[in-house]
Amino acid sequence: MSTRRTFLLATTASLLFAGCGQGRPQGFPRPYPCKITVKNGGQSVEGAQVVLFNSADRQSQTVVAGTTDANGVAEIFTSLSNYKESGAPTGEYSVMIKKDVILEGLIPADEVSKMGPIEAAKYGKELEKKRAAAKHETPPATESPNSPVKLSVKSEPVTLEVNVAEYFKK
Repeated sequence: MSTRRTFLLATTASLLFAGCGQGRPQGFPRPYPCKITVKNGGQSVEGAQVVLFNSADRQSQTVVAGTTDANGVAEIFTSLSNYKESGAPTGEYSVMIKKDVILEGLIPADEVSKMGPIEAAKYGKELEKKRAAAKHETPPATESPNSPVKLSVKSEPVTLEVNVAEYFKK
């Protein structure tokens, strides 16, 4: 195939498929800029998953979420199938904030699967003890779709600051 023909074919294909699945689905609400800052006391929480659950539409396939950066700030994105856009659609949300605890000295899953039942059960109990003793940066109260943290998104940019220290049991 000649270089010119290859170029024309590639150009035609890119024009045909440009934007496929990338644009906002017809009838889908416009997302508005949304940033959520997560702190634990005065410390920024880096690497926390922030997921917004629409109170009125629990069955939605839409994901409205972000991950906190080194400053504890999560820029929220809305995604559905191949569509992804910065911001959150209007609505009332519960805000789930979760940062997984990283445990040291874990045995890889493929090695655990090779253990006998008694040895695997013993390792499972040790792992649960480690998880319970580990320092969590986000409290269990904020780690579910029923989080007490709420956010209202109107037809304008929104920011929310959350101090997760307020949600740890005392």
